[in-house]
Amino acid sequence: MSITRRIASAATALGMAAGMGLAVTAPAHADSLHCTDSAYWVRLCAQGGNGGYNAEALFYGGNNPLVGDPMDFTLVCNNGWVDPDSGTFSPTSGWYTYFWNVDPQGTCHITLTDKATGAVYSSPDTYY
Repeated sequence: MSITRRIASAATALGMAAGMGLAVTAPAHADSLHCTDSAYWVRLCAQGGNGGYNAEALFYGGNNPLVGDPMDFTLVCNNGWVDPDSGTFSPTSGWYTYFWNVDPQGTCHITLTDKATGAVYSSPDTYY
């Protein structure tokens, strides 16, 4: 199993947040991207398909209290499968993405845990 962290440039994330819009194209065998805004500080998304599950988090700028806190993604599936990422990260504003390369586990969601405060944010369910 491999987990990949991809960090989009802050300029790209800020440009999209500034009104350029966000377009997500889902491949034919992927579930659509399911997102929620948690506490107005982070947009957390999950998408299943194409060989695994994808987690995306957009940390908004400004006086965001989450920026700089150690964070962890975890894949949580209804069949009991729970798979944490490979380690914590301390975000600045912008996008953070993880991919779990795993066999289909059915319905799952992503949790994002703030290790400094213990707060846990959850995405909507996705299916693969």
